[in-house]
Amino acid sequence: MANMKTNADVVWHDGVKGNGVLVFMIELRELPVVEVSVNSDGFISYDEFKIIHQPRMVLSESATEKQIQSANRLFASADKGCVVGNLLKKLMLKFEQIRNYKRTMIKFICFLLSLKRNT
Repeated sequence: MANMKTNADVVWHDGVKGNGVLVFMIELRELPVVEVSVNSDGFISYDEFKIIHQPRMVLSESATEKQIQSANRLFASADKGCVVGNLLKKLMLKFEQIRNYKRTMIKFICFLLSLKRNT
């Protein structure tokens, strides 16, 4: 498989509206969000599948120190609570296990064939 890279930029202006873990957490914390953006890079190769998110949040000038600290912790919490992200992590772990299993089976079959040739 050839190496592939893809990029996506998502920007919410004038506050955050919609559904999802991040929106829920922002609303729950009552953060005065002006803008949220997420730049995502995806890398795919034979032995690796990686997604890197680079989130950015702009709060209004009226944000308190407590809200700023809460916003700083928000992205890590949203990552832990993201159903899609957690599913992908589990799938990639299973994919890794399956791929290793297949390699082991192929080596074992080749070993058996070599024994048959030698007898």
